Amino acid sequence: MKTKKQKVLSLLIAILAIIFSSILRAIAIHAFIIPNKFAPGGITGIAAIIEIISGGKINSGYSLFLLNVPLLFLAFRYLNWKFAIKTLSAIILVSILLVLLGKLEVWTGINFKYTPNERILAALAGGVLGGAALATMLKIGGSSGGTDIVAALVNKKYAATSISRFIFMFDAVIVLASALILKSLDPIMLSIVEMFVGSRVSESIIQGFKTAIKFEIIIDEPDKLANVIMTKLNRGVTCIKAKGMHTNTEHNVLICLVRKRQLSAMHDLLKEYAPNSFTYISQANEVIGKGFPSS
Repeated sequence: MKTKKQKVLSLLIAILAIIFSSILRAIAIHAFIIPNKFAPGGITGIAAIIEIISGGKINSGYSLFLLNVPLLFLAFRYLNWKFAIKTLSAIILVSILLVLLGKLEVWTGINFKYTPNERILAALAGGVLGGAALATMLKIGGSSGGTDIVAALVNKKYAATSISRFIFMFDAVIVLASALILKSLDPIMLSIVEMFVGSRVSESIIQGFKTAIKFEIIIDEPDKLANVIMTKLNRGVTCIKAKGMHTNTEHNVLICLVRKRQLSAMHDLLKEYAPNSFTYISQANEVIGKGFPSS
């Protein structure tokens, strides 16, 4: 059970994460996506299309909120209430920020929109900010709304369903619609870049704290190397017995997980203390346990 202090800290972190995520997402939509006239998939894409074809008269903040209302109702009805509250908070804050950014431009005369000659730069920037915003929400057990809510609903009802395929099809329809409405193929290419970059950034942030490098070292005398690894790198080592089927001889296999920043140091230790060992290296996508972050 969490103590009162831990609960307060968790709540504070969640609030700060929602604010940070919402700011990133609002900037991505207002400064990069809409002024460069392309629409990423999902509800965000629909809201962007509405603002673009209305000539800016219908702010995407209003559309984003209204389009998410029925999905939020379903989230509160069928999903975890904490997930629903965090998602609702993020959607409300993003919508308010989008409206405020539009009004600030009118009040101050400052243009917050980024329209480079190479529009792909805007797609890249939008993808980075959007991906970081989504990863931040996922880390605290929320979402950015839209198809994320639909995905959670589908996953709860049909766990074996390919949610990624469903989301891809929905996003593809929005992207194709934007190309037809705007009568250009540019929105398709820009949307693909934005969505790809966003997904990679989000994945990298979420998994970045959990990934590790796995070393499996086949060695005859394991004690010396194991002690050096534990002493100099402060990493645990597991030793198992193995048999080489080609030579029919017994060997030892040391298994060690190290952080990415320790990769070079591990190579140096192998060269110095086990030059005749046989080592293969792989990436562990997620590590849970002592010495590695749990979330």
